[in-house]
Amino acid sequence: MKSKKIIIRNKIGIHARPAAALVSFIDKFDKCKITISNEDQVANGKNIMQVFSLHIMSGDEIEITVDGENEDIVLNEIIIFIKNLE
Repeated sequence: MKSKKIIIRNKIGIHARPAAALVSFIDKFDKCKITISNEDQVANGKNIMQVFSLHIMSGDEIEITVDGENEDIVLNEIIIFIKNLE
């Protein structure tokens, strides 16, 4: 299991459209369990409603956790994707 914390720099956070894009991206990693944490809330990264319910705003520090095959690679790809969200 690998995890990393990142600060959301997107001006409006991870609202509906970025959340949908993120879940769609994460869903392709079918051999990994991926969670996203915001403060004390944890969401399945492959579930749009759970991710949306985290209410991730600009400046929030979230933690991405990957458990499964190629954890380092998957985690890095997700981090890059999040950093490029608009």
